[in-house]
Amino acid sequence: MKKRINLSKKEKNLLILLLLVMLLWLFYRFVFTRQSIKISELEQEKNNYYNELFKIDTILARDKTIIKEWSELNEDVRYIQDKYFAVIDQPEIMHMLNDIVDSNSLKIPSMYFKVPDYEMLGDIETKCLGISIPFEGSYGELGTFLSDLTFSSKRFLVNQLTISKADNGNLIGQISLNAYSYDEIIDGNIDSTYNTEVQKVIKEDPFIPYEGYSAESVEDVYGEDYQIDGEIKTRITLEDFEGDDIFFMSTSPDVTGKVSKFSSSKHGKYSLRTEFFIYTENKEERAYIVFDDKDIFLKYPPTSIGVWAHSYGYSPVTLGFRFQDQEGNKVDLELSKGVNWIGWEFIETMPPQDINLYPLKLQRIYLELGKNKDDYGVILFDNIEIEYPLRDNEEQKQEKSFSFYLVQYGDTLESISEKVYGTKLKYKEIMKENGLSNNSCLEAGEILVIPN
Repeated sequence: MKKRINLSKKEKNLLILLLLVMLLWLFYRFVFTRQSIKISELEQEKNNYYNELFKIDTILARDKTIIKEWSELNEDVRYIQDKYFAVIDQPEIMHMLNDIVDSNSLKIPSMYFKVPDYEMLGDIETKCLGISIPFEGSYGELGTFLSDLTFSSKRFLVNQLTISKADNGNLIGQISLNAYSYDEIIDGNIDSTYNTEVQKVIKEDPFIPYEGYSAESVEDVYGEDYQIDGEIKTRITLEDFEGDDIFFMSTSPDVTGKVSKFSSSKHGKYSLRTEFFIYTENKEERAYIVFDDKDIFLKYPPTSIGVWAHSYGYSPVTLGFRFQDQEGNKVDLELSKGVNWIGWEFIETMPPQDINLYPLKLQRIYLELGKNKDDYGVILFDNIEIEYPLRDNEEQKQEKSFSFYLVQYGDTLESISEKVYGTKLKYKEIMKENGLSNNSCLEAGEILVIPN
C-alpha cells in the first residue's frame, strides 16, 4: 500500500500561495509583458502617425500659402496685362492717344514718337516708347486731358510736364510720356488686338496687267503742267509711298489688316499694298493708312486732290482722306463711295475751298464700311496728287515761294538749314532772306523767312 502524505493546513496554504505566485509570474511573463510591449509599440506608432500628420498639416498650410501667393501673382500678371502693353506697338499707342485727344478740347497739333529703347524699372529691364505731345489750352482742359491719361485702359507715365503762358492767356507747353511693354517680363503667348506696321517689301507681282494697262514714270505726273479748257494747271505729288513711317490703324479690334511696300507701282519704284478685313455691327468702322509724321500740309485750297488706287475687284468700302486743321479739328473728305474698277484708277475730288480752314494737314487715307456688314480685300495705293490752276506757266516757274520757321532754343543757321533742306550748306540763303550775318544771334521765338 502506498504511503499517504498528510499535509498540514499550514503546508497546504503555502503550497496554494506558491501556485498563485507561479500563476502570477506566468501571467506577467507571457501576458502582461507582451501586452506592455505591444502597447509601447502602438504608442510609438501613434506618435509616428502624429508626426506624419503634423508634417502633412505643415505641407498643406504651406500649399495654401503657395496657392494664395500664386493667386496674388496671377492677379498681378492680369493687372500688368490689363494696364500695360503686350508689345511696343506704335499704331496701337497712336490709336489710344488719338481717342483721348478726340474726346478732349485741349489743342494738340501733333505727336512725336521716339525710337523704342530699354529702361530699367527697379531690377527689371523693359522696353519703353517715349512720346512728346505739344499742347495749348486752359487749366481745365489740361487737367481733363491728364485725368483721361490717368484713367486710360493702358497706363502712360508722365515723366515731364512743361508749361508756360501764351499771350492769349492759354497754357502752352509739352507733355512727355512713356509707354512700357511687358513682352520680355511675362512669358506666354499674348494676343494683341491691334495690328503693327509692316514695312517689308513684297517682291512678287500679284496681278497680270489688264488690257489697256500702261506704266508711267514719275516725271509724267510730278510737277506736270497741262491745259484744260484754256486753263493751265499743274499737278504736284504730295506723297509717293517710296519711304517708310506709314502705319495701319483701326477704329476697333474688329478691323484688322496691314500695310507694306510693294514692288509693282503706278509711278516710281514702290506702291503701298493695303490688306483689310472690316467687320461691323451697329456702327460704321474704319481702317486707316496713317502718315501723320510726314507733315504734309496744304497751305491754300487746290482745285482737286486724289490718289492712284489699284483694285482687284468690287468692294463696298468708302475711300477718303482725313485732314486736320490748325485747331486740331478733323476734316474728312470722301473720294469714292465704293470700289467698282479693276486695275489702276485715279480717284479725286475737290477739297474744301474755305480759305479759313487752311493750312490743312493731310494725315490719313481711310477705308470705311457701313454698319452690319463685313468685307476684306487688297488695294494698292500710289501717288497722292493735287492740282493748282496757273495764270501763266512761265510766270509760275519764275515765281518764288516761301515758308516760315519759328526759332527754337539752341537753333543755329546751319541746324535750321539741315532741318528744312536736309543739308547745312543752304544756311546762306536763309541769311540773305532775313538780313542776317554769320555773327547774328538767333533768339527762341524769332520767325525766319525760308525760301522754298
